[in-house]
Amino acid sequence: MSCEDRYCLAEIFECANEGIVIVDPIEGVIDDCNPRACEMLGYSREAVRGMDVAEVHRTTLVEYHEFVESVLDDGAGRTDQLRWRTRRGPSIPVSVTASSVPFEDDSVLVFFARVADEASHRDPPVELGTPLDVAADAVAIVDDESDVSYVNRGFASMHGYDGPSQLLGTPLAELYDEPSGRRLEDDVVPTVERTGHWRGELVGIRRGGSRFTQEVLVTALGDGELVIGTWDDTTRRSHIRTVESLSRNTSALLSARGVDEIADLALAAVTDTFGYDVGCVRLFDETSNTLDVTATTEVAATLVETYPTFDLHGTAAGRAYRRGEVVINAPTDESTESDVHAGASVHLPLAEYGTLTVFCDTADLSSLDTHRLELLAATVGAALERDERERALRRNERELREQHTRLDTLQQITTVIQNLIRQLVEADSRGAIHQTVCDRLVESAFFRSAWIGTAETEDGDVTPVAAAGVSERYLSLVASASPAQVANGTVSEAVRTREIQTVRQHQVRTSGAGGDVESDPESEHVESVAAVPLGHGSRTYGVLVITTSRRNAFSDATLTGLEVLGDVIGFSIYAALNRELLLSDSIVELKLQVRDARCLPVAFSSAMEARCTLVRSTSAVDDGTVCYLRIEAAPADRVLDVAAEMDRIDDYRLVTESDDGALLEVSSSGIPFQSVTELGGSIPEVVAVDGVATIFIEGHPAKSRDLVEAFREEFPDSELVAKREVERPIRTADAFRQQLTDQFTPRQQAALETAYVSGYFDWPRKSTAEEIAAAMGIASPTFHQHLRKAERKLVDALLDSPSTAAQ
Repeated sequence: MSCEDRYCLAEIFECANEGIVIVDPIEGVIDDCNPRACEMLGYSREAVRGMDVAEVHRTTLVEYHEFVESVLDDGAGRTDQLRWRTRRGPSIPVSVTASSVPFEDDSVLVFFARVADEASHRDPPVELGTPLDVAADAVAIVDDESDVSYVNRGFASMHGYDGPSQLLGTPLAELYDEPSGRRLEDDVVPTVERTGHWRGELVGIRRGGSRFTQEVLVTALGDGELVIGTWDDTTRRSHIRTVESLSRNTSALLSARGVDEIADLALAAVTDTFGYDVGCVRLFDETSNTLDVTATTEVAATLVETYPTFDLHGTAAGRAYRRGEVVINAPTDESTESDVHAGASVHLPLAEYGTLTVFCDTADLSSLDTHRLELLAATVGAALERDERERALRRNERELREQHTRLDTLQQITTVIQNLIRQLVEADSRGAIHQTVCDRLVESAFFRSAWIGTAETEDGDVTPVAAAGVSERYLSLVASASPAQVANGTVSEAVRTREIQTVRQHQVRTSGAGGDVESDPESEHVESVAAVPLGHGSRTYGVLVITTSRRNAFSDATLTGLEVLGDVIGFSIYAALNRELLLSDSIVELKLQVRDARCLPVAFSSAMEARCTLVRSTSAVDDGTVCYLRIEAAPADRVLDVAAEMDRIDDYRLVTESDDGALLEVSSSGIPFQSVTELGGSIPEVVAVDGVATIFIEGHPAKSRDLVEAFREEFPDSELVAKREVERPIRTADAFRQQLTDQFTPRQQAALETAYVSGYFDWPRKSTAEEIAAAMGIASPTFHQHLRKAERKLVDALLDSPSTAAQ
């Protein structure tokens, strides 16, 4: 029998719903039992091991001996009714099936028991006494007419019935769906008749009509009867996963070379398979006659380093090594929160080489976990015995595969994002940006689908505007669904918080008339969804929703890359809005009035009773704003006094003073009219008189309503007093250059062109002013004068525009 087969039988022994007791017939003592038997008797496993069987069968001792003699005479399984005496005193009736099983050079008796009132009105025949049949979660017998003649309570409960009697006489086919019924008739029964058994999956039907998957073992009983043993698929798969994990670690241990690697792999198994993070391996040193700590988990190492007096329960490990048996230290009533580790500790001998110590978070250590730890310790001992003279380094293969997958995933996503960012620079409209993003993401074969929706309201409502890998029906349902129904609410949450939201869900399916967008819990495929907000500044333009079927796709590094992509898309949309405005043949001009003192021109005009104009505002490096205000017919000292009294102003200085008024530089936090400029609008003029500011906004005609709403987000009490569309003639670059050139004198143009060609504007300069002046045949101060005037005209053409007051 292979090592894996032994593990499977051990799992069946531990997980069986019936009590299993192994008895030495010569000594008359119990060698071992499973957790269900311990539960029935009321004793711990350690207490049952070595117990005299007379203690258990005190009230039916004569009947027990007669039963054992019949089993030993026949060898085959036999069934009878006995009574077991429990630890609490009263005895319980049990239905017992026993067989004599060869073991090494002798035989042992294996008892399968269940409380008598859990059985149906008839006992199963003795042929049912095989380990797999009795260890099943549910058992049924069908007669030669395929009608149910016996079921245990587990089978009845699995199919939704209160008791076994409700199923007696029921045709077997009625307990399974139609395909499984045909399979029973066409495949299962013929196979059992030919080979004696059949094993596979069938779909059962519960009393209420719901369907579920069963793991089924069918064996021939004789006279046309069949025994059907079933296992709960969920429980079985959970056990299989645990066994597979233990098997993987065991395989690695058996192929490891070197004491250090074996010790590390043993602790990796403790962490990976059992979930315990405190453990150590001690190996015996013949020279010092001590158990020395060879390897520890990270948490255990931290405990030893932090608490020098914490010796990982070395005394208990010594007892386990000397006795060659498992030692369990449970927490005492005196344990307090100040104890370094008040949980249970398990110490397992590693043959003659040392011990394995494991600390649990709770004293309630199951016997199943203890048995699995014993299997692990036995494997570690075997590995040490085989490889104690060899040394090699070996890494955990599964972790390497996962790391490789993560690195490969990150590299692919990074490449996709980088290529996409380069393509966004060339996109000339919002529609092109949206579709380019979706197409390139899905073409990468990394993402299953991608779609972009525009954010209509702060509540998270989105309207899909571009998609790839998504059906039109799905997009229409998204448009009509409430925000909470889309991707489990991640889309609306991303719009609300302006942060990336992720979720793992079953692949999306859509319902019929209702239009709900929901996940499919019966789907075998799970997808990861990320909702990436698209915005610039304080404005959110929409959200990018991408899905992938890859596990752990959205790591921290990947989310950082997607955050950058979202920012780039948001900026590209912002740039496209401005481009659309610049290239438009006409613009809309909105005239609004504001009386809100948060508007600086309003505040100054009201306090000074003078006309205040916003000449220009620029962004500062600390997310603040520098504004230049011209206050007409106002003394400079009075302007400075008013500025000093305003809490909104962080700093100020007087730039110029004349008889006509003063030019004031003001630094403040926040950016005025930011919501307007983020929509591609511009503020060419802001003038306030007597506490009322008249503000002109220019923008794309299609965005007039959005511009007004954005402005009112900042100034709710503002009033729209006028709106008109203005034709804007297109001016080519050549026309602009010609207009600018016409402003230069011949000397100014010559000085500017010579300085440019000679590298005067390069850094570092390739020519000095003196060298250029000498080449032109003029003095250096004369060159500087011509050049400065030309530069002034260039800057005036760029900045002294009526459409740039609040840019």
